[in-house]
Amino acid sequence: MRFTGSAPEGWATTLEGAGLVPLLPPTNGADGLWRNPAAAPRSFLVRRVRVVADPEAAFAAVSAPDFHPTDEAVVETALTADLGGGPILPAETAHLLRATATEVVVAVHASSPAVLVVTDTHYPGWRVRVGDAPAALLRVDYAFRGVVVPPGPHEVTFEYAPRSVAWGAALSALGLLLAAALWILAPRTRPS
Repeated sequence: MRFTGSAPEGWATTLEGAGLVPLLPPTNGADGLWRNPAAAPRSFLVRRVRVVADPEAAFAAVSAPDFHPTDEAVVETALTADLGGGPILPAETAHLLRATATEVVVAVHASSPAVLVVTDTHYPGWRVRVGDAPAALLRVDYAFRGVVVPPGPHEVTFEYAPRSVAWGAALSALGLLLAAALWILAPRTRPS
């Protein structure tokens, strides 16, 4: 997936100088439409992983000029799988199949263990499954979601299901039951 966005006509020289390509050039004061050919894809695989101690160290690592996000993942948790650190081969793929506000599904094919990076915001409440098996969700590159995938073809599903929603539903149901019980058990006065 490549970034596209609109920008005023006066920005054309600056945007072109930064490497953006005009899809629809800005004219007569209207915004143009630009594409960033260097943008990272929405999902990709990496094998080189740098483990850091905390979010501040992760931010420093991804802000460094020598950081290349499609070649290396910065994580705050040590991985249990040995990824070997080798390059991703051309036959290894990560294709986005479906993306909604609460679910992202990626078809992955890896020849050996790798980290799947999805450049969507890491936020509490996301869970991940590799096939039908729950997996450990990683915070990758300070802001994104990721998971270690085993060799072979897999469908990886990221699902947003925060516990707060389940608690809210349970408390609402309990409140409705309590209100119904009070209504049923409340003494009724009858007109004389």
